[in-house]
Amino acid sequence: MGEEAFSRLADSHVVVFGVGGVGGTAAESLLRSGVGKLTLVDFDVVDPSNLNRQILFVSEDVGKRKVEAAKKRLLSINPQAKIEIINEKIGETFFDFHPLKADFFLDAVDDLSAKLTIAKYCLKNHFRFLMSLGMGNRISPEGFKLITLNQSEYDPLARKLRHLFKEAGIDMREVRCVQALKQPDMTSPTPASLMMVPSSAGLYLSACALKELVKKPEEE
Repeated sequence: MGEEAFSRLADSHVVVFGVGGVGGTAAESLLRSGVGKLTLVDFDVVDPSNLNRQILFVSEDVGKRKVEAAKKRLLSINPQAKIEIINEKIGETFFDFHPLKADFFLDAVDDLSAKLTIAKYCLKNHFRFLMSLGMGNRISPEGFKLITLNQSEYDPLARKLRHLFKEAGIDMREVRCVQALKQPDMTSPTPASLMMVPSSAGLYLSACALKELVKKPEEE
C-alpha cells in the first residue's frame, strides 16, 4: 500500500456494529491491517454457541460481555490501538446518546430495525458505510459481491430489509451491501452457521472498507 496509505489507515477510525461472526472477523482484519481506532458496538454476551464461528472469543469468555472480550483480544494483538466499546442495543434513540463520528461504519448486526437505524444515521450525516446481508444457512464461502440494496437477491434477510426500507422512504440505491453469491443451502427458523461463510464475509467487508480508507482525498 505504501507508507502514505498506511499512515492514512493508522489515522482512521472505523465503527463496527456487531462483533459476532461477520463483525468480529472484520474488526480483527481492520486492526491487523493497520486501522488505528475502532469503536465496537454490541449488547450481547458470549454464549457457548458462538464459539463455532466467532473468531474473537474463546471458552474462557463465555458469559462475558462481547465488547469487553473483543477489546481484550484486539489489544492483545496491538496494544497501541485505540479501542472504544459501547455495550448497548441499537434502538431508535441510540444515536441521540451516541452521536458517533468516524471515517467508516460497518453494519454486521442481524436485527432489521437496527440496520434501518444505522442506515438512516449514516445517510443523514453523509458517512461512508457498508451493510452485511444474511450469511446464515450457507456451508461454502463461494464468493461475495458489493451491491446496493435494491440489487439484492438470493437473500431472505434482504427481502425483509427492502420492504422495511421502502416503508421508511429510503432510496435503496444509496445503501451499499455485501451479499453472498449463492442462495442459502437450507432453511431453518433460527439460521445455522459455520465459521467459513461469516468470517469470509467479514474479510470482504474489511477489504472494501480498506480500499476506500487508503484513498487520497482527491481520489474519493
